[in-house]
Amino acid sequence: MTRFARVYIALEEAGAPYEAVPVDFGAQAQRSPEYLAINPKGRVPALVTESGTLTETPGLLLFVAQRFSQAELAPLSGPFALAQVQEFNSYLCSTVHVAHAHGRRGARWVDDAAAIGPRIALAGYHKCDLSHTIRRFFIHFEFARCLGQACR
Repeated sequence: MTRFARVYIALEEAGAPYEAVPVDFGAQAQRSPEYLAINPKGRVPALVTESGTLTETPGLLLFVAQRFSQAELAPLSGPFALAQVQEFNSYLCSTVHVAHAHGRRGARWVDDAAAIGPRIALAGYHKCDLSHTIRRFFIHFEFARCLGQACR
């Protein structure tokens, strides 16, 4: 499962029409001229919209939340609460995903095979710590939403 999963879930929750197109990483399809025409970064996710193509998860999630606002996926009327959601989405992409990737694909960052084991162990430690942060965010956000504070 890639970072597209978050966008896929948002699209499903919003009831948005979309077509998911698999990208075969094993065949390096993300490096093909066809895919690079969609996303020159050669990464996923990419969302082709009526206004153009978006390629980073926080931007895609915000787009889906705003474009399909009736689904109430984000507190769009509250600038601070929306910033908190964006802060959390950025944290997931820049910290949680990176820790996960280091644990599963250590060879992408380390050439020395002897260094991969410690990197995987460190990623496991960070994932444990990160899970507590994620849990705290959801508890805080859900509590604030129940009180009606997240939409102010």
